[in-house]
Amino acid sequence: LDEKQWGAFKYNETDDALRFTVTPVMTDAFAENLTFNVSPNAAGDGGIIQLSWEKLTLQFDFTNIPEK
Repeated sequence: LDEKQWGAFKYNETDDALRFTVTPVMTDAFAENLTFNVSPNAAGDGGIIQLSWEKLTLQFDFTNIPEK
């Protein structure tokens, strides 16, 4: 982590704490503002995180990690 790095001028991908690939989905629903939605699953041990902006939506599953 380089806390002195500003913007993307010295961005280094190896410093990323997390990286994953998602497939964007185009929808008819329009989101004026960037919207984050977290929906728990029925089991209560995770769920779905959804990001929407304009007519584009990204979503991915997450799982809660129990505390040790």
